[in-house]
Amino acid sequence: YLLEEIFYGMDYTQLGDAPLRFGCNCSKERVMASLRTLSVEDLEGLIAEGHELDMSCDHCRTPYIVRIPELEAVAAQKARGIVEH
Repeated sequence: YLLEEIFYGMDYTQLGDAPLRFGCNCSKERVMASLRTLSVEDLEGLIAEGHELDMSCDHCRTPYIVRIPELEAVAAQKARGIVEH
């Protein structure tokens, strides 16, 4: 049992059984939200590099591509003081 490994040498009470499954709640929206935490200068630097961003989720490795127009939109929103969450 996994609990025996985790709680080795400690008393515990098992309350029930459930199948284990991995689920990640990553999304393109979350990737874009992380980019909105960057400064306008940092975003403009990424845009100046001239290529799309190839990002992946740290947990499930789902790939996400952020294109230059998307970066430009985030930078423009930040420059105008528009903050989205």
